[in-house]
Order: sequence, then C-alpha cells, then structure tokens
Amino acid sequence: PRGVPIQQNQVRIAKFLHGHRDQILALYEGKIGLKQLKSLHLAFHDSEKRRLEESFQRNQPSPINFHSSGVNALHHADKKTDDLASGFPVDMTSRSSLGIFSPATNIDCKVMYFCQTIKLFAKLCTGSNKVTETICSRLLPLDRCLTILTAGYFLPEAKIDCLQYVYHCFIDVEKSAKHSAEFTHNPDVWKIFEYFSNCINVLSDPYTDISFCSPKKESEAVSRQIVSAFLPIVKAFYAEYYRKHRADNHEIIISDRLCDSLVRYFNETKSASERIAIADALEIMERRLVHGSDVTTHRKLRSLLQGSKMNSATKVYEQKTHLDFEEKILSLFPAFQASFRSRINIEKELAELVEVCRNYPRTITVIISQLTSPDVESDLKSVYVRTIKILWTTISTTLALSECISFIQLHALIPSIFALVAQGKGAIVEQGLQLANHLLKNGDIEVQEHFRNALK
Repeated sequence: PRGVPIQQNQVRIAKFLHGHRDQILALYEGKIGLKQLKSLHLAFHDSEKRRLEESFQRNQPSPINFHSSGVNALHHADKKTDDLASGFPVDMTSRSSLGIFSPATNIDCKVMYFCQTIKLFAKLCTGSNKVTETICSRLLPLDRCLTILTAGYFLPEAKIDCLQYVYHCFIDVEKSAKHSAEFTHNPDVWKIFEYFSNCINVLSDPYTDISFCSPKKESEAVSRQIVSAFLPIVKAFYAEYYRKHRADNHEIIISDRLCDSLVRYFNETKSASERIAIADALEIMERRLVHGSDVTTHRKLRSLLQGSKMNSATKVYEQKTHLDFEEKILSLFPAFQASFRSRINIEKELAELVEVCRNYPRTITVIISQLTSPDVESDLKSVYVRTIKILWTTISTTLALSECISFIQLHALIPSIFALVAQGKGAIVEQGLQLANHLLKNGDIEVQEHFRNALK
C-alpha cells in the first residue's frame, strides 16, 4: 500500500505467509519433502530434454533452456507478473503466454513456484529487517539452503536466489555477539564455503568435468552468474564475522583453500567487473590474514591487490588534472613500490606482476609516469623497464598490433623512454635503449611512426 514503510510491509507479508504457510507455501520440509523436491527437479530436467528433442525435430528454437540461454528467463517473468510479491499464489499456467513454459505443466509450475518463493524470501529480508529475518529463517533454515546450493539437481535459478537469500537473511543482519559467534562457527556455513571453493577452483579448467548443476550442466556464463552471487557472501562474512585468532584449524584450512580458488579464478576470468568483485573480496580476506595455502598464492594475492588499488586510484586520471592524479596516487604508491622492489631479479614474480598489469591497464599509466620521476631510484626504474618489456612480448603474441600500441600506451611511453635515457646515468640508460630497440625490432611501421612523432 502507498505510504506504508518498506520494512513494515515486509513484516506484514512475512507474517501472512507464516500464518498461512500450509495453504500458500510449498517448502517441501523434512527428508520426505526433499525427496519430493529432487523428484520434481529431475522430472523438470527430463521435461526440458523432451522439449529440446521435440523442438529439434521441428527445427524450431526451444521455448526454454535454463542452463544455456541463461537464468534470466524467470527474472524476466518477474517484471511482467508481480503476483507472488503480494503474498498470494500465482496462476502458473498464465506464464506460458510469456514464452517460458510451452505448454505449462504441473511439474514446471511447482519448480518455478519454489524458485519464486526463495526469491520472495530474499526480498523480504532485504534491509536488515530483524522480524522478517527471524520468520524467514524458520521457514527456510540455513541447512536447507546448504542442500539447495550443493545438490546438483537444483536449477541455477534456485541457487542464485538462494545465495541472495543467505546474504540478506543470515549475513547482512543486525549482529549480536551471540549471533556472530554462532554463525561464524556454523558447520553449514563452512560446508558452503568448502563446496564453492572446490567448484571455483576447477571451474575454468577445460580438463575437468564439473558444474554447479546436474544432470544438465549449466553454461559457463550461468556458472559465472552463480559465482558472482556468491562473492558478496564471501566479502561480508570475512569483513563482519571471521577473525583468524578465533577460528579453528578446519576453518583456517577452508579459508586458505577458498583464497587459492579465488586467486586462480581471478587469473582465468576475462570480465573486468568480475575481477573487481573478486579483488574486493580478496582484499577483505587479506586483511583477515587469509593469504592462501602456499607462498605462491600469497605472492599472487599481494600482486593483484596492489594492482587493484593502483587501478582504483588512477581512475581519476581520466577526469581530473595531472596534479590531482599525482596527489591521489602518492598515498598508495609506496606499497605498490615495495611490491615492485621485492621482485628485483625474480623473473617468476615479475611475470606475475605483468599479469596484474594486463588485468589493470591503468597500472601502466603509473609505471610510465614513474620512469622519469627524480624521486624513484634507478633499481626500481630498472624493474619498471623490464616489466614493460615482458608485457610487450606477452601481449604482442595475443593481440593485434593496434591493440598492443593502445594497451601499452605507446604515445606516452616513448617520450618517457627518451627522457629516461637523457636524464639517467649508468645501466638505466642502456636498459632504456634496449627497451626502445625491443619495441622496434619487428619493424612495425605504426611503432616506428610513434617514435618519429616523439622526435619531432
């Protein structure tokens, strides 16, 4: 109703659902209910398979494919029908007009109704509403969420909505000392983390056969949507609950494995938004002394976080003056400088730092600006030169020449090389000349033109 505060309306709906749960909700409680849910979802998979076969025989596109066409079909339906938000059951057969189920079957309706119920619970708990959190946690407890997230037969739609529900109902809440202690050490929480750690660790590995859903495996795009829904839980849990000195050995091991998985996933993903979300979660984990299970992970973690910080700091360069840019990065650059300094004469670590530069292109802006700075020592400038050299070699094998020139910011790099040679002394001058030769050695006309323009 108009004029009613959102939280008050959430409470009204939650109390109504709880009071009429037998008439309205289909939560499939207990072991018997779980068996029914499994049967429904497996029957749905069979129904979808038959639809695909019939569609193929008719040489027409299939009306629904949760796993390959994405999980947005149901979300699209939400925008067209908001019946469930009012607390009343939806006439599922009317959904066939939206092109989701054709024809609508009793199995399809029951599966969809269950998914929409989870979505509704997540919305009722949004905004740290203590009353609705209490009601919903009784209707859909955490142990049932564990089953939904880890059992393969549940649809990706259900898993994504369940992750959002876990975040709003159990994590993003008003915390008491008792709740924090109980939730931090809840075995179900750590089972969820362990499960996602294992899945994420091999998600991008082409030689493994694993997915979040079965028997019909979801597409890679849908898998990434599930991971994206999981990342806010990681960030909030390690920020608000986890403290290493209070964790037991099993929790520490799972945390380190999760860190390993996220670092590996960061290096595999091509999405800038995913990298930002992963870096945000890993930054919180690093603050909580979660560094991974070995030295290599810790080293990579340090590199990508430094790159992430510099990338965020240098975004202002595109909008503000050079002076504002320099003032902004001064607060973050010492740590980034130290990260470079530790990599002198360590080719393996230098290569990892190059990977950070590829993921965070604005980091290159910082490196170029420091090549001619009188406050930067020669040994550090030497590392910068080597980084650019390795980076050029790496990207030139995978990108077109025009993309390489843009990525390496050649228009700004060449004048910095000239200034470095003119102002420098000793070995750094030779290294600057070697970098120039390295850029020119393939005889690319576009590169030569940039050098010619810089000499004018």
